[in-house]
Formats: sequence, structure tokens, C-alpha cells
Amino acid sequence: MTNYRKGRRLEYKCIKYLKGLGYYCVRSAGSKGAADVVAFGVNDTLVIQVKAKGCAGADAITKLMDIPKLEGRTRQVWEYDRGKWIVYWSD
Repeated sequence: MTNYRKGRRLEYKCIKYLKGLGYYCVRSAGSKGAADVVAFGVNDTLVIQVKAKGCAGADAITKLMDIPKLEGRTRQVWEYDRGKWIVYWSD
């Protein structure tokens, strides 16, 4: 399986999880940009970079810093490990 397919699979898992929490989600298909998933909630917006276990790091955080920090918007790096989501970084 290619890295693209692995990443896409994780992005869809992330979206499924967030939808279960009541978020409306948008995936940035083929993204080489800052965010993989944007999730809109009633009171907040999450801008998420999705990573596999052991792949989250400074590069993912640096990419998210290109997106302005606004009230009600949280930038996060999520890592998927053994069937659960871990917030690796959040502002």
C-alpha cells in the first residue's frame, strides 16, 4: 500500500470519528498543504494534520503554523495509534 493510500485511509478514519462527535468534516484531497481535515463544530473549528503512529513531528506543526490562529479555531496534529486517536499537538 502506498503512503498516499495509507494517509487517505487515516484521514477517513479521522472524519468518521469526528462525525460521531457531531462535526461536519471536509477532507483536503491530495493535500500537500497545511491541513488534511477541517472539522466544523457548533462552537469551534478544528484544523487537523493527520499522521500515523510515529510520524508526527515538527514538520507537521510547522505546516499548521501557516494557518492563522483565530478565536474558535484550533490547529492540531493527530496521530493514530492502535485503534485510537492521540492529539500530538494542539494550540
